[in-house]
Amino acid sequence: ELVLTATDGGGRVGTASVLVRPRTVNLTLDTSPSGRQVVLGGEQATAPMIRQAVVGAHLVVLAPSPQNGATFVSWSDGGAAQHEIVVGETDATLTAVFSDAPTPTPSITPTMTVTLTPSVTLTPSVTVSATPTLTPTGAAQTLTPTPTATAGPPAATRTPTRTPTRTPTRTATPRPTVTRTPTPTATTGIEVSACSPRPPVRLRSGVTPDGRLQVTVTAGRGPLRSVRFGTDERPMANAVVDIPGVAGSFSSAYSLTAPAGQTELTFLVDRQQAGQPVTVPMIVTDDCGIWQTFVGAGPGAGW
Repeated sequence: ELVLTATDGGGRVGTASVLVRPRTVNLTLDTSPSGRQVVLGGEQATAPMIRQAVVGAHLVVLAPSPQNGATFVSWSDGGAAQHEIVVGETDATLTAVFSDAPTPTPSITPTMTVTLTPSVTLTPSVTVSATPTLTPTGAAQTLTPTPTATAGPPAATRTPTRTPTRTPTRTATPRPTVTRTPTPTATTGIEVSACSPRPPVRLRSGVTPDGRLQVTVTAGRGPLRSVRFGTDERPMANAVVDIPGVAGSFSSAYSLTAPAGQTELTFLVDRQQAGQPVTVPMIVTDDCGIWQTFVGAGPGAGW
């Protein structure tokens, strides 16, 4: 809401206001297979992730990899695992494709097991039977039996022999190991080498003589591009913001484009209701990317 107040020479005051609402669209981040983790503007969630985004905003999307044995392949827009997108004027869906790791297949390796199978070997045996013969003794003859050897049936003897039998056993094939090789990513309009490491934006605060909170936002690298106060997901709460040099004050979502070359922005915060907590979420864009932060104060009279 923009509020304009004018006072004439007679002390009469007139006020006019207008409510400014940015255009938003639904932005969906999904994965294939579904259910993987994705990140949008620093917020991580399980796909599909649906958020409202401001038309024309610059946001960073990220598909963490690897996840549960699966590795990142590509985004549906052709971008790298982490890259910047510009929100269009219609609802959009981005899908991150992952490849699943192969499942190990057992292989069969034969081993040798020895089983004993008996065989029969015949060994002959001898049976003795008596056959009488004549032996002359004087005038008389006497029969004297003489033993005679008769071959009988052979006796069976068991001699064990070894017969090899193959019994298959399972041998596990080692699961392949996935090694992640970092891929450099470029952000539109930003020189990667100038933002490595990526310095964050900084906040400084103090209290003015009239009891308001004074906050200064400083870019991490290069000049500020824009500062947005409040979002649809995290609106401002119990706060009235006044920016020196900008007419009027506001208590709901407001976007400001920083003048060219400006590296700092100072603003003042007052409570709408005394003793109630205050929250002012912010999205700050500088030469190194987009940062989400907030200014807040608990209940009470001070800051």
